[in-house]
Amino acid sequence: MFGLVRDGAAWDNDHAERDSTDAWYMGDSSGLSGNGKSFDDRAGDIDEGQIVSMEADLDKGTLRFWVDGKQHSPGFMSGVTGRVRWAVCLYYKGAAVEIVPTPELQPWSASWVRRGGDE
Repeated sequence: MFGLVRDGAAWDNDHAERDSTDAWYMGDSSGLSGNGKSFDDRAGDIDEGQIVSMEADLDKGTLRFWVDGKQHSPGFMSGVTGRVRWAVCLYYKGAAVEIVPTPELQPWSASWVRRGGDE
């Protein structure tokens, strides 16, 4: 999972829970979690080697996601406020994350359309 966590949030709590108000996450199946969501709005799996980009606009309160430069998931369109930090949560032994330069991103579309076949 990757996204934002509030500055000072407990490191040993599960902030991906629907009732958590300390984080905004997207998982590898692209489900959104935290702040009223629990693996909601899935946009399709993210595979090894793909590049996930995130953009937080704390003035607008948004967190947006792209995969390989293309808009991915509706993101969080409000409520992303306060002092936050980028966060990654890995579950499995051998899992890894690499921080790389951001690729060119498609413009964000307010009318995000869910890809077919996702639940």
